[in-house]
Amino acid sequence: MMNKLLILISCLGAVYTLLPASAVSSPSHPIQNNTEEMRQYDSGPMGQFAIGNWQRIRLSINKKGEGVLALDPNRIVWDGYSPTWISTRMAERMIHVRARELKNSQFLVGRPKTAFPIRVYELTATDLPAGVSFITLGLGEKVRFVRSDHPNGICRLLLLENDRTRVVALDRVSTSTPTGGPVRDLFAYRTVFLDKKVNRASIISISGSLEQQTARLIFDANAMRLDAFGDPNVSTMMAPIPQEVKLVEKTDITTETAAIKRVFDLQGASVPMSLVVPKSGGRPARLILKDDAGKATGFLVLEQDYHSALPLMTSNWRLKKIVYNNDVTHTPERNGVYTLSFFADGQVAGRASANRFTGSFITTQERLWVSPLASTLAMSPTGNIEAEYLKALTQVSSYKIEGNELWLMIKYDSGTIILEREPQAKR
Repeated sequence: MMNKLLILISCLGAVYTLLPASAVSSPSHPIQNNTEEMRQYDSGPMGQFAIGNWQRIRLSINKKGEGVLALDPNRIVWDGYSPTWISTRMAERMIHVRARELKNSQFLVGRPKTAFPIRVYELTATDLPAGVSFITLGLGEKVRFVRSDHPNGICRLLLLENDRTRVVALDRVSTSTPTGGPVRDLFAYRTVFLDKKVNRASIISISGSLEQQTARLIFDANAMRLDAFGDPNVSTMMAPIPQEVKLVEKTDITTETAAIKRVFDLQGASVPMSLVVPKSGGRPARLILKDDAGKATGFLVLEQDYHSALPLMTSNWRLKKIVYNNDVTHTPERNGVYTLSFFADGQVAGRASANRFTGSFITTQERLWVSPLASTLAMSPTGNIEAEYLKALTQVSSYKIEGNELWLMIKYDSGTIILEREPQAKR
């Protein structure tokens, strides 16, 4: 009987290590029977970035703000495809929490405007025994949860202790097929603030082209102060030195893995790394840090990086004309209003004659990609150029700012969209 039990446990363990991090089953949460919808967030295996004794942190929370914080002490390595447990399976520490939204307009001072609100919640433990607190658990004096209302926006835990903040990026966990638009050629990602530095850097950013299989890797070693959302404000002025790296795609992966993600080794990086890019445009990418032997030592959830797009966000823009290289020019009809605005969460919005439109964008250096746009269906006046404007925006490949004008170059060098700043525009 004992031998049969050991064989069963061994088989279950083998199945467990083949599951992706988000699919691993967890102890049942007492509040999951609540009729309110549960939302789940997962740090994934953090390896060398573990918080105290906790190698993985998960949060389940419902619309009423009731939730469970699960702290996992088990050591994990991550090869880019699935976690491998390298210690005995220890039980997670389950902490019931309540989330209270902090509404403070001072949080937003000096921040670029986002299309979707970013919310901050204070988490309070409701069932810790006497003598146990977030501090004794190694989390800090306070634990806050940050999330964007955008379905693919940021999710973070902020661990506060005196004037120090540690940040843990979280991935939204979904049982449905991930959505979020088509796979993009361009990509731009960055880590959250790293309390445990890599190559002396507190922030790592990577941007490039999947098609050209080239990327720019930047280790930012500037001293930083964090705002209420966990975003860094640089307090020193050191110029990070970029490293040009080659993306070498791995082919020794399973068919199931290849169906949902692409995995690249970063050839030429000063620190051994792999980049995992989901084929669904809406899911976060992941950065796998390795030792010299190629063994994974850390796993980081990456967020979309829109910092290089800040020049686009400084103004709202109004269309002057669309000029094609075959001498065809489109100008707005009389009293026709055509605008464009870029937001700090990767959203783009504007007006095309009588209709409003929205979409998303990504930029790296001076290259620019705009998603297919969703538009209202109002009847526009005769002679409008609405269709030409919306079509041209989704064919943009790069941009430059010349004085008060924004030039959006259409791919294949076929034309240019020329816009001008709107003075003192309010979004």
